[in-house]
Amino acid sequence: MKKNQNTPIDDLEDAGKELETISKTLFHKIISWVKLHPLLTLLFSFLFSVASNLVSSWLWYYFKK
Repeated sequence: MKKNQNTPIDDLEDAGKELETISKTLFHKIISWVKLHPLLTLLFSFLFSVASNLVSSWLWYYFKK
C-alpha cells in the first residue's frame, strides 16, 4: 500500500475538515452582514415570520376541511 493513498477514513476526515471550514466561514459572513445591516436583518426576519405564519395558517385551514 502506498503512503500517499487515502483510505475512506482519511477522505471522511478531510471532508469533515472542509465542511467545518465552510460552515465557520458562512457563520462569520452571516454575523458580519447582520452587524453591517441591522435594519435589513430585522426586516427580513419580520417578513420571514409573516410568511411562516401565512403558510402555517393556510396548512391549518387546508387540513381542517
